[in-house]
Amino acid sequence: MAVVDCPIETFVNHTKTSVLFLEKTSKGNKQDYDIFMARADTCGHDKRGKTIFKKSNGKEIVDDDIAFISKEYTKFLKNIQNF
Repeated sequence: MAVVDCPIETFVNHTKTSVLFLEKTSKGNKQDYDIFMARADTCGHDKRGKTIFKKSNGKEIVDDDIAFISKEYTKFLKNIQNF
């Protein structure tokens, strides 16, 4: 259903990781469908665990692409369910 490439700082051991979202289907049910793909450049903290921020509309917010990707994936799921 989806592939999300995570930044190397996401986990303590600093291993490059991608998260796969899978859905089990009934046996023999093969059909083509769209796949959501995203790459997160930031995860809200640096390699030492210190929170990182960015400016948005004059305010400092946590620099976390994963939270944004989560919202976009929810939109994607709603969109494909409407077809």
